[in-house]
Amino acid sequence: MFDTTIQYSISPEVSGEAEVVAVICPLVSQQMSDSEQALEAAAIDVENAAELLGLATTAAFGKWRDDESVTLTRTHQVTVQSKKDIPLFLDGERVKIGKETEISFVPNAVNVIVPKNPIS
Repeated sequence: MFDTTIQYSISPEVSGEAEVVAVICPLVSQQMSDSEQALEAAAIDVENAAELLGLATTAAFGKWRDDESVTLTRTHQVTVQSKKDIPLFLDGERVKIGKETEISFVPNAVNVIVPKNPIS
């Protein structure tokens, strides 16, 4: 379906091939608390246009994690590799990483200050 197939390894029990591998930090994840010390990793493997349409439909209702094409887990490390350069987007910006990279959770790497009562 997509231009690049990505081989991923999240743990010995969770590895395979997918079209998309998303890695989400706890501050952004809607399923994890801000204090969780892990990453949320989602491998998305759609086989055909019908599965892609099903995923898009569930995503439109905010339920993409429930789609059968999504493998979801919490982890401290994700390794991805491909025969072609892997398209990586970090905070909306395209970053060149080549054909293989390792993504690791680093506790306390960034301090984020959030007001107690945010201004609306």
